[in-house]
Amino acid sequence: MMLSEERKGGWPKWVALAAYLALGIVLLLHHEGWRDEADSWLMVRDAPLLHIPAILGRAGTPLLWYALLVPFARAGLPYAAQFAVHTVIAAGAAAVLLFLSPFRRPLKLLLLFSYYLGYEYLAVARSYALMILLLFALAAMYERRTERPIAFALLLALFVNTTVHALLIGAGIAAVTAWELVTCRARRRWAAIAIMLAGGLAAAAPIILYREGATVDPFGIVRWKGPLQALAGAWMPTITVRRMFLFGIASFVAAGVALLRKRDALLILCSSWAALFFIYTFVYIGDLRHFGLLLMTLLFAMWIGKPQPGHAQTVLAVLLYGTLLVSLAVAVRTWRLEVTESFSGSKEMAAYLVDNRLAGQPIAAHAPPMAESVLAYLPRGTRFWFPPLQRFGTYMEWDARQLVATDVPNDVAASQALRRDPRFLILTSGPLEHPEALGLHLVYRNPTPVFMKKDETYFLYRR
Repeated sequence: MMLSEERKGGWPKWVALAAYLALGIVLLLHHEGWRDEADSWLMVRDAPLLHIPAILGRAGTPLLWYALLVPFARAGLPYAAQFAVHTVIAAGAAAVLLFLSPFRRPLKLLLLFSYYLGYEYLAVARSYALMILLLFALAAMYERRTERPIAFALLLALFVNTTVHALLIGAGIAAVTAWELVTCRARRRWAAIAIMLAGGLAAAAPIILYREGATVDPFGIVRWKGPLQALAGAWMPTITVRRMFLFGIASFVAAGVALLRKRDALLILCSSWAALFFIYTFVYIGDLRHFGLLLMTLLFAMWIGKPQPGHAQTVLAVLLYGTLLVSLAVAVRTWRLEVTESFSGSKEMAAYLVDNRLAGQPIAAHAPPMAESVLAYLPRGTRFWFPPLQRFGTYMEWDARQLVATDVPNDVAASQALRRDPRFLILTSGPLEHPEALGLHLVYRNPTPVFMKKDETYFLYRR
C-alpha cells in the first residue's frame, strides 16, 4: 500500500511539482518573516564573517544554511531573496520525493501538500528545508552508497551541517554506512569515512568551541513529556487533543516490524528517534518544525528499507494516510490564514515606519529579543537601540545576555531608552502598561490579526 510505485507516466509528477512551486510562490508573496528568519538574514548581512561561527556556536547550530545566504545578503539583495532561495530548496526536496522515492503516488501527494512539506518547510525560511532536501537525496542514493561512497559521504557531510538535529541523526547514518563500507571492503572506503568524520567535526566544532555564554545549554532542561509532545505534533500538527502521540507510537511500532529484516534501516530509524528524543528532553523542545523531523526520518527509513508488503506495512499505511489527510486539512487552513492574516506583524510595522518617514529616526526596540523581524524589512543601515543590552545593533549575538534582556518588562525598557535619549521612538511587541507615566502615546499598532507569532504584534510610541 506504500511502496512499489509504477515507473510509467511521469507527467503527473511534473504537474504536482509545478503546483507545489506555485504554492510556494503564493506563500512567499504573502508570508511575513518572523524573528528567527530575520536573524539569519541580518547576521549574514551585517556581522563580520569571521565572527559568524562564534555566534552560531553559541546558538547551537551548524553553518551551512547561513553560508548559503552570505553571497545573496552581501550582494545587497533585498530580504525577499532569502525566501526565494528557500522556495527553490523546498521545490528541490519535492522533486526528489516525487521522482526518486519508492512511495505510491497518493502518498507522495499527501506528503507534499500536508502541513510539513506543504507549509512549515515551504513557507518558513529556515534551515530545515535544506536539511530535508539533503535527507531525501541521501535516501535516493542509499542503494549506491557502497558503489559511490565518496559522493554519498559528501552528501552526508553537507547534511550534518544543516542543523544540530541533522548532526545527531547523521551520526547514526554515518556509523551504519561506515560499518557497511568496511565489511564489504568497498573501494575508497577510508576516504569516504574520513569525509563523513570531517563533516561531523566541522558541524560540531563551533558548538563545542563557543559554549561559554551560550543561550542553549545541554541538560539545562529536563522535559520528560517532550517526546510525547513531539510525537503528537508530528502526526497531528496543531491538533490539541490528548493522546495524539499514540499515532506516532503506533507508526513507529508498525515501521519497526516492517523493517525487522532490514537491519540497517531499522537501526537508523531507532538511532534517529533516540537523537531527536534526547534533544526534545534535555536540550530544546522546539516547535512544530522540530517535531516534523520524526515523520521525515520515519519516511527515510521506509524509503531505504523498502520492506515487502505485509500486515505491518498495511497498518503503517493506514496510519499515515489517515493522519496526513488531517495534516492536509491543517495545511489548507494555514494557507488561508497566511493570505488573509499575518504570520507576524513585522512587515506591516516596517511599512508604516517607511511610509511615514520614521525609519531614519532613532528607535528603541524592546520586542524580545530585538525586533529583528521589523529591522529586516527596513532599509539597509537602519539600526535599533536595544535598551536592556545598551547598544545599537541589528542581529543577535546569541549569548546569555539575550535571555536576561528578554525578561525585562516593556515599561522598564522604555524608561531605560528615554533616559538615554528622550527623542527615541519606542517599539515594543506588547502594549505598555503605563505609557502616560513616561509621557508617551501610542502612534501605531498592527491592525491585521497575527495568527501565528502573536508575540510579534507591534506597538509604536512616541513623546
